Amino acid sequence: MAETLECLRTSPGGITTRVCVKRMLPGHRDDPELVRLFEREARLSLQLSHGGIARAIETLVDDEGPALVLEYVEGIDLRAYLTAIRERGELPPIETVLLILKDLLLALHHAHTLETDAIPNGLVHRDISPSNVLLGIDGDVKLVDFGIAKAVGDSYRTATGIIRGKIPYMAPEYARTGHYDVRSDLFSLGVVAYELLTLTRPYQGRNDPETLEHAALGRRAPLASFRAHVPPALEAVVESLLSPRPDDRPRDAREVLESLAGLGGEVSARTALAAEVRARREARAKERMSLETAATSPAAIEPTRAIVEGETAPLSATEPLPVAEATLLLTNAAADGKRSAPELGASRSTLVGVVAVGVALAVLTWLALSSG
Repeated sequence: MAETLECLRTSPGGITTRVCVKRMLPGHRDDPELVRLFEREARLSLQLSHGGIARAIETLVDDEGPALVLEYVEGIDLRAYLTAIRERGELPPIETVLLILKDLLLALHHAHTLETDAIPNGLVHRDISPSNVLLGIDGDVKLVDFGIAKAVGDSYRTATGIIRGKIPYMAPEYARTGHYDVRSDLFSLGVVAYELLTLTRPYQGRNDPETLEHAALGRRAPLASFRAHVPPALEAVVESLLSPRPDDRPRDAREVLESLAGLGGEVSARTALAAEVRARREARAKERMSLETAATSPAAIEPTRAIVEGETAPLSATEPLPVAEATLLLTNAAADGKRSAPELGASRSTLVGVVAVGVALAVLTWLALSSG
């Protein structure tokens, strides 16, 4: 539905910073319902203000439709972190698991207890998963993507009756009836915590219906069967979060935090996490450089194409963008920081040359691959 771009933004005071711009994909911009959902996400995101949630800066509309300007988090997502740990045949340190879990609980507590004119009773994320957790090079943990979030008290199902979210992390009551509350987010967080501790998901079936059935029946292996020496308090918390019945889970994020009080060395864990994130980003940058170098060598065209076509996962907004992707310059012309479509268009026209170079590189690479 949407894409994210790493961009430059110049403030009214002339300060240029990197930001993440989320905008609708071209094929979805003419769908009124999708546009409405995107605009709704933007409004909700602007209500959130917490260090554990990627900050929404502003919204804009130009000739390419609506866009949401977000804080740029230099790092990787939790999915990439888990992949790196698996490749090394290791398990995440308990201290790191506790750090990530506590930071996410604090972020959820803020969203769940938010009180504003627009959101008087809090906000439920509904899509807690590793791809929606960013890890910064400074060890910060950020929750992102409130695209399908709902205010507590809203109607449970969408207008089309579709339940949105990622099946392996979805709470049973939400999948079955569309009902959700803050405990549904806690279930999803429990799945993430279990995966962090064991590198496997608690509920896995041969297909989505079977996965949902396992979750509804609580049919899974105990955490201890995959990892020994987990602190009893942490093990008890994860097991309770994964309960099929909402009433058997903790009432809210604060209760979980109280259960984890006294566990984990946050300073040392954050330092170790920061080092891991930086190492992963450096490895990713080297991989991209190798691909770009290989793409210019006629002898290596065919192997390079095979590698590129094998990358089916979307790029994280926190990872370096390919060379062929142009950088968009956003300039705030108005003193109050608001932009109209003409103002954005004027700022973009200053980068026609940069865009042309990016497009030319993409076309040349495509022609080389096609001829191979």
